[in-house]
Amino acid sequence: MEVLMLSSLIGKEVLEIRYHYKYENEWGLSNYKSFIRLTGNIIIDIPMFDDVEFRKETPENLSYYRKKFDSGKPVSDEAKTKVEGQTIADFFFCYDNNGDFHDLGSGYILLSNGYYLVERTHAPPGIAAGLWILDEKEFNERNRRFDIDVRSFLNPG
Repeated sequence: MEVLMLSSLIGKEVLEIRYHYKYENEWGLSNYKSFIRLTGNIIIDIPMFDDVEFRKETPENLSYYRKKFDSGKPVSDEAKTKVEGQTIADFFFCYDNNGDFHDLGSGYILLSNGYYLVERTHAPPGIAAGLWILDEKEFNERNRRFDIDVRSFLNPG
């Protein structure tokens, strides 16, 4: 069975990004999820974990990602101009002060133009669940505010 490695996504171009949003799900939370089509017709979401193996490429997984992407809504024109046509430069993941994984919703994707993609996948209705596209200053301020350690996938040291 083929495995999609996180490292194999570095350098891939973002061709299109779509999303699913529900104001209130069965647990009373808003939920949001992005799906990104890359060169090579690869469809991903924003990784939550720093696993070297991003996912197993089973027929079920491939079908799930294809259906989610195909049925998703397009992002705003402003988001498209910042994201589409850029390549993935790195991934960043969040850890608490003890070095344990910190679940803020997703990791970050650093794009070749310096923007970071991150999403909050779940939140109470009325509190923004969604995609954020951050510049370097916003990225640093967000991490300082949450008091988390953010580590590069490519340069974890």
